[in-house]
Amino acid sequence: MKRALVFLLALSMVLGLFAACTPTEQTSPTQTAAPTASTAPASTSAPGATEAPDDDNAISYDPGDIEPPEMPYDTDDLAVNPDGTLRYEIDELSLPVDWYDYTLPLTTSNETLDYWAPNFVIQLVSAEGAATMPYQSMLRDTTGVNINYEYFGYMDAQTSYQTMIASDDLADIIGWGVTYWIATGIESNMIDEGFYANIADYRAYAPNFFYQVNRYDRDPELISAIWLNDEMVTNMGPYREVSTPQDAAMTIRGDWVDTLDQKGLLPAGVHKSEDIRTYEQLEAVMGLFQSETIKDEQGFPLLFMGSGEPWPTAIFGGMDTAMYLSAPMTKVINGKVTFTMLEDVDFEAATVMVDWLDKGYIGSEWASYAVSTDVYPILFNEGIGIYYSDASGISTIEQSCQIVNPNARWEALRTPARTENYDFKYQRSAKPYVYNQFGSGWSFNAKGKNVPLAISYSDWFYSDDGAFIGSWGVEGLTYEYDANGTPQRTEFVMNQESGFSLGMFLWVYTQFWFAEPTRYYAASLYAYPGGDRYFHNMEIWAEEYHAYRFGVDYDWPSSTAKPNKDQQDEVDTYLLDANTWFAENVMLFFDGSKELTKPNWDAYVSGLKEIGYERYTLVMQNVYDAYAANR
Repeated sequence: MKRALVFLLALSMVLGLFAACTPTEQTSPTQTAAPTASTAPASTSAPGATEAPDDDNAISYDPGDIEPPEMPYDTDDLAVNPDGTLRYEIDELSLPVDWYDYTLPLTTSNETLDYWAPNFVIQLVSAEGAATMPYQSMLRDTTGVNINYEYFGYMDAQTSYQTMIASDDLADIIGWGVTYWIATGIESNMIDEGFYANIADYRAYAPNFFYQVNRYDRDPELISAIWLNDEMVTNMGPYREVSTPQDAAMTIRGDWVDTLDQKGLLPAGVHKSEDIRTYEQLEAVMGLFQSETIKDEQGFPLLFMGSGEPWPTAIFGGMDTAMYLSAPMTKVINGKVTFTMLEDVDFEAATVMVDWLDKGYIGSEWASYAVSTDVYPILFNEGIGIYYSDASGISTIEQSCQIVNPNARWEALRTPARTENYDFKYQRSAKPYVYNQFGSGWSFNAKGKNVPLAISYSDWFYSDDGAFIGSWGVEGLTYEYDANGTPQRTEFVMNQESGFSLGMFLWVYTQFWFAEPTRYYAASLYAYPGGDRYFHNMEIWAEEYHAYRFGVDYDWPSSTAKPNKDQQDEVDTYLLDANTWFAENVMLFFDGSKELTKPNWDAYVSGLKEIGYERYTLVMQNVYDAYAANR
């Protein structure tokens, strides 16, 4: 019986992983091996090399000698010469010092590599096969790499993957394969058992992928995301070229703010939406929304859901906490692990929330709103002043609101702060990379036809040329240049009638930006007349994030510090009861059942700790201490 069948037992436990998008479980926090080559012209003073980090922030690398696998074809023009020497410079830690520009085509071998991947827009794939489509054809003509695309729909992909593993007959390139394994904790077995190639062994062929480590100042969070453990790299996934948040954030009716400004009613210093920076200013604007602009009799200024804040820290990040009521969230204050909804600052924030509830700034039915569609009738009828959305979704919301008010306009709202120049301590960080965000990317068949070529082909998408092509697609079809020489989306893209959003439509006409290797230019999704306004919202949200690119003071290092199996088992024994107790008791303060006084709050906190959070805190402190020791 093939060894792969052992893995099928674990596969039976993996349900809906594409929907879950579980982050990669780390066996330990690691900062690991860097690319090197014993035959490379390494220089500690190479032009453009990044200086070694200060001792206080040093990361422990163990760059061992690399002997790249023998090149199977002399005609392949990759990042490694046939004699094994590198074609690029590395620094004292054997990391690439700059982007590498490939000479194209990468190969003239006429060999075909098989690429297996699920595809969420399978309806858009040509009946003649993906290889015949414009973007895929251009990639073949540009790189010289022939790809046989084996795309599967969302549900069919799971069965297909199981069959591929059971037969021990993997495609050369496996898209999203890591996603199937991370929930079982046996991802490394795919390398140990000879299914996936260990990209660390082939890292000489991926200078652009590994240059990201130097590019982002050897950020330990990124290093840990790349390396599964001290020796393994399982997949090559997407990065953002520019640090812009991709998830939902708070938005505000910009046309309402304009109306209030014209009437001279706004607080001092506020003339437009992006001027709102403090809680004092926000409260003043919410009061004016309530009295001046809301038309729907069921309306209210600020949307809160049954979970409290629509997104953790979206409103109360400026108070260094979150009124996210599904469960307490982890924080680290001066090395000490604690949680939201437990500290004095949480009592202060809860007091503000109760005050807003009493004043009607938050809708009285907020606890019954489970999903955004619950408030659509109010939202689209001039009833809500502050909502949440990502930048691409704002245009859709505006179109619905404009049926009632043609001037309806939604704009970015910053997370308010205590004072104008307040130093945020606890805020969701928008790191300038999204590698491994969804456990996606490409893995490679260890027994593939040409592993070096497959990995260099993937690496090409991180190069300057590859990143541009991956983001924009085919000139004349998915983009063209305007009079200023700026790329813009074409009528073909903007007037497509597939029923899919612009971003989803482009998943088969450009690089799949959160599932495939790329340095993605997010602005390419907004390159159409008027689209710059939507992208500007992302830039406003990103302003505060840029200052905290590697995390804010109190942030938990989520991609690095994770419980091991024994710790997780212990946590699971009491966490469910503790979270249930939390959900049942904390809501009493917000539905009016219990008065929010300091004695009542302290009693609630004591009970929560006794039910399980005290022990949970100790376990997570051990997890953090282990992370800090390796840091």
